Amino acid sequence: MALPTIQHIPQPAPKVEQTPAPAVERPLLKQAPRRPIMIALPMGMQMAFMPARE
Repeated sequence: MALPTIQHIPQPAPKVEQTPAPAVERPLLKQAPRRPIMIALPMGMQMAFMPARE
């Protein structure tokens, strides 16, 4: 399941790069749980955060 999600990254990735997501992603990580960050970041990053949740 993780592999198909990674294949979808190339499409939403450019959108995240244009938006100030990386700058917002760090403060969000400290303020709110990882859920809001998963939504802000592409699915690929979401998978990277999932193992951190455990």
